[in-house]
Amino acid sequence: MGAAAQSSGERYPNRPVRFVVPFPPGGSYDVIARLLGRHLSERWGQQIIVDNRSGAAGNIGTEFVAKSKPDGYTILVFGDGLLINQSLYSHPPYDTERDFDPITLAAISPQMLVANPRLGAKNIADLVRLAKERPGKINYGTAGAGTPGHLAGELLQQLTGIQLVHVPYRGGAQTMQDVVAGQIELVFTGMPATLGQIRADTVVPLGVSSRKRSPTLPDVPAIAETIADFHVNTWYGLLAPKGTARELVAKIGDDTRAVLQIAALKAQLIEQGFEPVGSTAESLAGTLRDDMPVWRDLIVRSGAHAD
Repeated sequence: MGAAAQSSGERYPNRPVRFVVPFPPGGSYDVIARLLGRHLSERWGQQIIVDNRSGAAGNIGTEFVAKSKPDGYTILVFGDGLLINQSLYSHPPYDTERDFDPITLAAISPQMLVANPRLGAKNIADLVRLAKERPGKINYGTAGAGTPGHLAGELLQQLTGIQLVHVPYRGGAQTMQDVVAGQIELVFTGMPATLGQIRADTVVPLGVSSRKRSPTLPDVPAIAETIADFHVNTWYGLLAPKGTARELVAKIGDDTRAVLQIAALKAQLIEQGFEPVGSTAESLAGTLRDDMPVWRDLIVRSGAHAD
């Protein structure tokens, strides 16, 4: 390896590695960072520190990684929001292509729409009916402005003609606390952040945002079963600051793909609402390139904006 890959002649990693999650603990990105981190820590014999740097729909943590030393010891755990924010904000603090080297797309997962039971909605059709009876009176929380959950909510309104009130939070876990408490009526966020409350029957799952039902919760309909054109999916990837040595990007990617093949981890991920992937760096680069115009178009059509 070159000088950027290691500084003391020892194998990488020879000290703790930081996984930066640009949202608070308990949300979907945090869940996958900790699951991957646990297994990579065992493989590497080094601690993985999950560093939650939340705010500005993920921009604060993302900018931190973009400006970090490209030595393989600071890794961003993020997904679609990386692309969304570039169209949502007029002056985003980073550029995906300029500032990051893709490592691997670790997993994908749908967004989940859940309701407080007191709302009285059992499914999407119920929600649409209630929202038309009470325009502008039903709140939906998300992990932040411009997150996939926010855009999913905007798309739902656009396709059905209903009017909901968006309540942005700093992460998915906080939204779930408030929907259970009845502070808000709905939450649209990553499925992993909702599963605990769904399984405890404290919220009502109305639908998943993928084209088909999720194997994690096969009894919950896809929103597309009611609204044919509705589809929003979320991916979870690892990215390094631009200029990270190719050998390091390859090693981190190879090791991540290796741990994603561990049966126990795969089962944990599926149980938590993720579909393990483990792509190549080139494949993730293609996802970044291909998805950017898709999200830009959705943002324009939905009218969503953050500043």
